[in-house]
Amino acid sequence: MRIERSVSATRASGVYVRPTKTGGVRRVSITAQAVEALRAHYERAERTAAGHRRLVDAADFVFSNDPEAGRPWRPDLATRKWERLCAKAGVRKVRLHDLRHFVATELLTQGTDVRTVANRLGHARTSTTMDIYWGFVPARDRDAADHLEAILRPT
Repeated sequence: MRIERSVSATRASGVYVRPTKTGGVRRVSITAQAVEALRAHYERAERTAAGHRRLVDAADFVFSNDPEAGRPWRPDLATRKWERLCAKAGVRKVRLHDLRHFVATELLTQGTDVRTVANRLGHARTSTTMDIYWGFVPARDRDAADHLEAILRPT
């Protein structure tokens, strides 16, 4: 997947599209399940467009409530949908942004290199990733101690 832009909203400016924080384009791999979900959503966008006698154009926002697909969803729409999903599942106090922290911590804990994690998060510098997330990975420190014990243990 290519990440080229971000969508933001303020009361004063409304919804607007801007470049990513770093201004660059990044590519990240996504799961087969995510590809299927995006395909299904794209097909819904195609049906909506067809209902308005048009085709989905490359410039269209697929995540849009606008029949002409010229405006993206408000970012808080995804947040509200997440909150309803959590409530339905009986999950409390988990923000949508917490998924970002979960992914970073999970990947670092299982040994994914920090450059890959930083790229997925959109951090231009690995030090940003390390500063924010490494404190949440105490298991890696335990692994380091276990490794040193194994190689330094007298035989």
